[in-house]
Amino acid sequence: LFSPSTTRPSTTPNVIRRRARDAALDVLRGPPPTTSRRNLKNVKDVQGAFTDVKFGAAYSYRWREDDPRWLVLFSENGGRGLFQLETDAEIKIPKSCWNKASDKLAKHERCGETAQLMYVGPSSISDKNDGLNCYEGGFLQPAPTNSPTEAPCLDRICWETNRNKVQAFDCENHPYPIQIFKYSDSDYYSVKELDQASGAYNDVFDLTWFDGHINAAALYDAGEDGQFAFASMGGELCRFDASDKVCFDTELQLGGKPNVGAIIDTTYYYARSLGDGKSTGRAIYTVDGLQHDAPTFYDDVLVEFSEDVISGKILDFAGVKEDAGGVCVTTACDGRYLLGLAKDFSLVLVRINGDSHLPEAYAYLPSYVDWSLAQAAFGANFTGVTETQEGFGAAYAYEINAVNLRVFFTANAGEGLFEVVLPIDVDALDGCWNEGTDRSEHSACASAPAGTSVVVWAGPSDSTSSNDGLNCKDGMGRPTPQPTHSRPPTSSQPSRMPTPQPSYEPTPKPSPQPTPMPTSFMYPRWEDDSVQPWDCAEHNWPLQILKEEGASSYSLEELDTTTGLYNKLYDMPNDPSHVNAAAMHIGAQEIYDDDFPTVYTMMAAIDGHLCRFDSNTSICFETALEEKKPNSGAILSNTYFYGKSIGKYGGERFYYVEDINTDTPKFHDDYKFKVSNSLFAGQILDVSAALEIGDEIVEDGQAGMQYLIGMGGNYEVFVVRIGPTGEPEAYAVVPSDVVPPGSERAVPGLIEGVAGGTNYGNIGVACSSPLNEFVENFAFASADDCWSSCAAAHGEALVAVTFYPADNGCYCQDDCTCLEACDDCELVARQGMQPPDNCASGDAQYSYSYACGEEESAVLACMFDAQASGTVLDDDFYVGTDDDPTDDDGVVVETCADVQGAPFFVESCASAPAVCGDLVQRHTECLYEHQAAEVLGLNCSLNCSSTLAPTPAPVAAPATPAPVAGPAPVNTPTPAPVAGAAPATPAPVHTAFTEG
Repeated sequence: LFSPSTTRPSTTPNVIRRRARDAALDVLRGPPPTTSRRNLKNVKDVQGAFTDVKFGAAYSYRWREDDPRWLVLFSENGGRGLFQLETDAEIKIPKSCWNKASDKLAKHERCGETAQLMYVGPSSISDKNDGLNCYEGGFLQPAPTNSPTEAPCLDRICWETNRNKVQAFDCENHPYPIQIFKYSDSDYYSVKELDQASGAYNDVFDLTWFDGHINAAALYDAGEDGQFAFASMGGELCRFDASDKVCFDTELQLGGKPNVGAIIDTTYYYARSLGDGKSTGRAIYTVDGLQHDAPTFYDDVLVEFSEDVISGKILDFAGVKEDAGGVCVTTACDGRYLLGLAKDFSLVLVRINGDSHLPEAYAYLPSYVDWSLAQAAFGANFTGVTETQEGFGAAYAYEINAVNLRVFFTANAGEGLFEVVLPIDVDALDGCWNEGTDRSEHSACASAPAGTSVVVWAGPSDSTSSNDGLNCKDGMGRPTPQPTHSRPPTSSQPSRMPTPQPSYEPTPKPSPQPTPMPTSFMYPRWEDDSVQPWDCAEHNWPLQILKEEGASSYSLEELDTTTGLYNKLYDMPNDPSHVNAAAMHIGAQEIYDDDFPTVYTMMAAIDGHLCRFDSNTSICFETALEEKKPNSGAILSNTYFYGKSIGKYGGERFYYVEDINTDTPKFHDDYKFKVSNSLFAGQILDVSAALEIGDEIVEDGQAGMQYLIGMGGNYEVFVVRIGPTGEPEAYAVVPSDVVPPGSERAVPGLIEGVAGGTNYGNIGVACSSPLNEFVENFAFASADDCWSSCAAAHGEALVAVTFYPADNGCYCQDDCTCLEACDDCELVARQGMQPPDNCASGDAQYSYSYACGEEESAVLACMFDAQASGTVLDDDFYVGTDDDPTDDDGVVVETCADVQGAPFFVESCASAPAVCGDLVQRHTECLYEHQAAEVLGLNCSLNCSSTLAPTPAPVAAPATPAPVAGPAPVNTPTPAPVAGAAPATPAPVHTAFTEG
């Protein structure tokens, strides 16, 4: 039952009795059901399932388009499960917790803070292993199965309806401010681009095919798929191009004619003449989830806008999601804002709620207007205006590069193009925020110092009407030729600005620079490109490189998070002797270059060298790694970090290799710190990589940092901080609390819970079922987890599960014909199932449990007494004879003599254990006698002794007897086959008989 090297864990008498019964009856059962798991060891030591753990595989996913975070996961080598590090709340690591090179090793300390860790699913045992994964999107249940259920779309575009009907806007050729407007003498709207030198608007395309109202326009950034134009078209929110449109089904508020529109991330904001004193001009509405075919249309309002505060009306907004890396509207740089200009140049700053994405407050800031550029263009005597004639109908927000956000507005009556100076001192806005729907309490900001809001005239612009603005967010400053002027606008309202003398040319803006990840991850520049990129669309689940028990080679396998099983993808090429410290290099798109899509390349330490590989080949750098057999590895940008058994002896360190996307990487042998072995249990066997992209992973007083994260042997979180020059500069160790499964903070869908099942708890009974599949994973913390795993494996066929909490045993069942007694078990059954009656003698699917109850009880009592008195049953419990299924082929029984001589009966008798063997043999005789009576109507008196030569002398427990000899040849002739009879099979015994 157990291998000789395994010590039987101490446990309760009831568990011992159940194990003894399983052992005694194992010779009567068929082989366990096969699974997709490939030759991995079973978990034997079920005691201490959450102590002395080894996390040999770490994963980092960037997940949730809405409020994105890092999903950091660890799978435990001993099969104890998959665990998730809580990242919705920052890990608090004060300055005093960081251990640096200047600190003596003996003085290193671990933090008094606590991190949160959650068990989120099963994972099988793995050895000689390391984890890696694709970065984008993350993953949700269900895991890949034969009939997978489609996971939620996490891309920037999830449109299935008419996905390709509308094309992305041509940002490459039209980077400057765009307006949609209709000339007073025109029957259709036009899309035009501002010529910054002249202020004229030049043709992009006309919308002659649409004759309804168009306004409230904005561009949606769909990442590498481009930027798509959206607008209110006839009261519907639509994406459109030069020739067509695709609209959402739900109609917009405001009578179908909003004229204010902006997009922040995946949320569309719209309003109508905000502040004009009408009921339609008091609120901003939202549409959330633009990347889907059916976004959510909200009519919730947290704040209304007062016409007594706003001068004129707000006719357009620019939307910005701040990024601590540099895209900042305010000095706090941690929120989402809409910006609008009132008729008198006052700035309306609207604060967006971080959770609901609804506007929650606004500040109205009088502005200082800087006309110096206009004076340079029109003469020193030019004084400008104190108020525009018709307000600002078009707004634009540009992210010039990672640290340069610029927001512009054009005035409808032709006063010009104006820029709002950013960032705004958020501390100056204390007491300025207007909240709630009681507009009578709202007021303009009087407490902010003069100059808090500054607006600069930036260039000329012609007058426009029935208009709205939009722009490609990364367009301004790109080295694109100015568009050629075509038809100048005609308007009954002449431009209020004189003809420039001389013509104003704005100072060229710097070319956009890559923003933080993913665009900072550079495209591979290896001359030899024979190693193929990894297919993340097909295999986005956690991966491991491991060596299966008994295997001669390493293999790449994918974790099914519902069952915990690893599905083999392929063997590692070139038969390496050592593979570990694996990670995924992310070669992101070169900015503005659609010829270079994101590619993922798998890399690992292979026989002491850093190599990239696929299923067919591997290519290695010539320089050897500092550690010949590292077992933890991660990649940040173009730097590979690696170490070996961190914390095993104390003094281990992390090394790194820069520029791994080239053929000439730089291998570093320097290091900033060593790691103490006294701050965490066990060793750090893998780390995942994470960097702060707007969100904060670690609360340590520093923003935009990069980290390596691992897990110690007692669930300690191990964090390495990467310094500004790319080297590991310090580390910290934070204890963690393990949150129970099913926590609301866990990954949605990663654990299905008890959906579809009712947990009856320990009521002393279990279902009798033809299927009674034992799930080989002892990481289940509850019957609910057992139900989840069985449901993933069997789907609608699952009826019930039996869970033994004492040793985490889990059995899947596809029927509940009757209820049989069980010790210390918990029952979960399908919701709405009517409980059956208790099993009568012979009714249970496992007839040996009742048909031969006295004989079974005698076996259990004998074995229980033997174990309780110290007799070890590990290596002498069975003689070791295995049933040979091939010698049952063609065997048909119709008489008691046939049963007595059948191979399945002979071998069952011979395989009886040495301890209590005579009682087990009597139980075997009883079971086959019962089956002969039920199936063939025979009244047999079977005798194991007559099948064996010599018959082992019975040995009374608890003494250990001499080994029992194997079965002697049986000279019983094979009976003639019976027509219509199926070949007999070995155990379980009730399948050995068929009616002829």
